[in-house]
Amino acid sequence: MLDGLERHGEDCIVGFHASALREGLKSYQADRRIIYFRHALAECQRVHVLGTGTVAFHLDQFRFDARTWAYQNMSDL
Repeated sequence: MLDGLERHGEDCIVGFHASALREGLKSYQADRRIIYFRHALAECQRVHVLGTGTVAFHLDQFRFDARTWAYQNMSDL
């Protein structure tokens, strides 16, 4: 993950378990492609949702306070 941060710069968030949402999303469950952490990728991919506990980012670039979010207990989302 450190390698990913170095390759993509400080203004990115990297991870190794994710979901890519299909265009025209109607159902979060049915209209997403899951990228499992167990399967290696040939190259990096842009995604919409990174998995809980599988991310790295620079704290000087991103600050999150989940207590201020409108919806609580939404794993990944």
